[in-house]
Amino acid sequence: MNKGRMEDEVRNFIVIWLSAFACLFYCNVVSVFVRKGMPRLMAMLPVILLFFIAPLHCLHTCHMGVATVFCLSWIANFKLLLLSFDTGPLSDLSLPPLHFLALACLPIIKASSAQKPPPQNPDNEKPQNGRNGQHEVVKGITRVAVKCTSNGLNSPLHFARRTLVLPLIPLIYAYKESIHPVVRVHIYSYYVYVIIEFLMVTYAMLTQWLLNLDLQQPFNDPYLSTSLREFWGRRWNLVSTNILRLTIFNPMFHYLSKTLGQTWALSLSILGTFLVSALMHELLYFQIFRVLPTWSFINFFVVQGLCLVIEGRLQTKFATVRRGFPPPFVFFFVISSFAGLVMVDLVNHNVDTIFLNQYAALLRVYQSWFRMIISLAC
Repeated sequence: MNKGRMEDEVRNFIVIWLSAFACLFYCNVVSVFVRKGMPRLMAMLPVILLFFIAPLHCLHTCHMGVATVFCLSWIANFKLLLLSFDTGPLSDLSLPPLHFLALACLPIIKASSAQKPPPQNPDNEKPQNGRNGQHEVVKGITRVAVKCTSNGLNSPLHFARRTLVLPLIPLIYAYKESIHPVVRVHIYSYYVYVIIEFLMVTYAMLTQWLLNLDLQQPFNDPYLSTSLREFWGRRWNLVSTNILRLTIFNPMFHYLSKTLGQTWALSLSILGTFLVSALMHELLYFQIFRVLPTWSFINFFVVQGLCLVIEGRLQTKFATVRRGFPPPFVFFFVISSFAGLVMVDLVNHNVDTIFLNQYAALLRVYQSWFRMIISLAC
């Protein structure tokens, strides 16, 4: 991508986000004066359609396009759907306008709206502190579980160690031909995790600092997961997890449990939630390549959903599964699955080359703007 096209991309990015702020202010007013349900949904529907179409039509880069599609087409739209029925994180009438805008369109979670942990069974013993977390007793079986506390943002130093590996990606790309393809896609998959966590934590820290919001950390050390349920439910990308739980899982489970029973309702709700997540990731795939998806994300998330359902069934029958797996076995399983089912397809489409070329063009635009500002100031 040349410098001129990148400048147009930056301008479109600024226009879309300024328009998004105006639309969200309109939705905030609508939520106060329009009755919940279909009347409010009809009033917000133009904004939902705009958030879905505008980023796909006007933005084409990985850096700005994918982030905008994720924040507006996915997160903001799902939150507006919840607000239409007076539920979700935006339904609090005491939210100031700036807090409403931030919670609506940024990948952040207000700490008070975080999912509460399930109550402990009074028949079980209370957990006792252990070296690597805590010892949990389930039906008389001791299980080692790494302590999982997700409320509140960690200090910047907590994430600084992981960001140190980011400058190594150009070096690996320069010598990619000498690295085995299997190893390379695993390295790229790990980089995807680090970059996503870095960006989402940065958004959360800046928002908390600027608006004095008490926010929940978006990632909770997923490499310490001892089960797929813990990985997907309480540690990995809690922004997407919480919004999918509210918009997809809870309604599906509520209605299916009335007719199919809780066991089948739980399994189908899990699969339905993973399927919706897969479709939203396919939307991001289309935003990058502008081609029909190869359904690699569908394959990945369906496999993960099936494994999660199977794990839940096995936990009711086998004590070894109830004890959990030692970290980072679950994390490595998910990363390897992502590498084999998704990252191979992305590398075949040269996403690494596209990313670095667009990054270089974006830097040239910023440098030219910086020199122009310096010349005007002098």
